[in-house]
Amino acid sequence: MSEPAPGGLGVVRGWALLDLGTGLLLLLPPGASQLLGALDVLAARLPGSPRLDPAALGPLGMFFCNLAGALALLWALVRLARPSRFLGLADATARLGVALLIAAHVGLAGLPWSLALFVLSELCGALHQGWALNGRRVPRPR
Repeated sequence: MSEPAPGGLGVVRGWALLDLGTGLLLLLPPGASQLLGALDVLAARLPGSPRLDPAALGPLGMFFCNLAGALALLWALVRLARPSRFLGLADATARLGVALLIAAHVGLAGLPWSLALFVLSELCGALHQGWALNGRRVPRPR
């Protein structure tokens, strides 16, 4: 495989930093409750969207939120410590799968529309990394 375009590994690190923040929030029940509460506030403002009640998760649901946080945190730390084209493209591919999974649950299982923010962020991460790591120059914000 060819080397990434200049800045490509910086893009991998950037998305890893975003995931680090999300992973830290989900890692422990207080942070997960805060994040889910914020998504519920947003869901309440979207007409026709079902609500997201963090308390309704129960211990098993909170365990899976915390587990997701731990895995996201680990994956982010790996990409921060050793960013590579391979890990960036693996992350981009995984983000497409996660976006599809979330979209399916929002569309078919009736989850709140506020979760579409995660679909958007996953698609942005996948496209940004795919673009940067396939030899294209990524414009930097001014």
